Amino acid sequence: MRLTLNRWLPAALVGAVLLTAAPPASAQVMFNPLFRGPVGGVGAVGAFNNFAVPFPTPAISAGATLSTNPYLPGAQASLVTSPGVGPIGDPYINPYTTNPYLSYYDPAGGYLRGRADLVTARANATVTIQRARLVQEEVFRSQLDTRRKIWEEARYERMNLMNSEQVRLSNIQSALDRARRDPPLSEVWSGQSLNDLFKHLADQQGKKITGPTVPIGEDVLKHINLTTGTGGNVGLLKSDIKWPATLERPEFDAPRKNLNSMIPEAVGKAKFGRVPQALATDIKNEVQKMHDILRRIVDDVAPGDYIDTKRYLNTLNASATALGDPNVTNFFNDKWVAKGKNVAELVKNMSDNGLFFAPAAPGDEWAYRSLLYALTAYDAGMQVAARQPAPPPP
Repeated sequence: MRLTLNRWLPAALVGAVLLTAAPPASAQVMFNPLFRGPVGGVGAVGAFNNFAVPFPTPAISAGATLSTNPYLPGAQASLVTSPGVGPIGDPYINPYTTNPYLSYYDPAGGYLRGRADLVTARANATVTIQRARLVQEEVFRSQLDTRRKIWEEARYERMNLMNSEQVRLSNIQSALDRARRDPPLSEVWSGQSLNDLFKHLADQQGKKITGPTVPIGEDVLKHINLTTGTGGNVGLLKSDIKWPATLERPEFDAPRKNLNSMIPEAVGKAKFGRVPQALATDIKNEVQKMHDILRRIVDDVAPGDYIDTKRYLNTLNASATALGDPNVTNFFNDKWVAKGKNVAELVKNMSDNGLFFAPAAPGDEWAYRSLLYALTAYDAGMQVAARQPAPPPP
């Protein structure tokens, strides 16, 4: 034991002298990657694996940090300083963690990374294609849904809109209702309201539905004009022509003189046979001349007189058209005339011969209004009869 102390004692004394004689050295902390200790400084001692390991460090002024490791072979310390401030950056990060193997290239790793990128790209392309197909399917589905909605809308409209036949029947019913409720006089004189009532009454009589007996005076029937629906109206030609005051003006002398001679000739031929087509055409041409003259002097004619004269010329033109009908004789031999002691007989006679009411000739307006009242009364009684229950069969 004494021998051992004698051997080591001189060596310890020599070391103590050397330490005493050496200048004070600076110490720097060596950081353990698993242990974050205090920041090393000049003369400081860092913790390395829980042991204080002093080692000299280069002198670093206040506010400076090392950007490279000065202890690597051939390396020089470069300082980054900030005047008046402490070290820049995180003081707890070890500045000596530079990896010297960063420049090393691993060919196997590059190949594997390339293969992985290729697989990823293929997967992404497949996903993109499938998404595009899904979007396209959505487009097709939307188109089909739109077509279905269009078809459903068309079917809805067809179910809720009237077709042509329904519109026609609706118009007939509307015209009948209008004729029953005091229609305008212009529609009465034109024969429109009378025809609307007549068609309904003829249809009801065809179904064996009759109304009360409504008599009609002979004087009324004489002023009622009839037509076949294709020809004109000869009502103005049944008596002598009486020109309106406007047509008595000197401007109308020439055509009026010609018509005064042509019309009696045409009526005489119509009573015993067919009127020559040339004569009927000449009458229409003379009437057209009167229309042209009336149009030229319209500023010199009162509005009321102009309307009456225009209506008279239209009726005269319809008479000239009727004269060209091959069956015009029937209008003058009492075959196609209004006949019947009451409304029921008048409706039956007109239905059997296919006749309709023609417009009223000037001066016959009162007869048309009287006949309208008779037809309306007969229609009202027929409606009451139609609501009565049918008698039991015998």
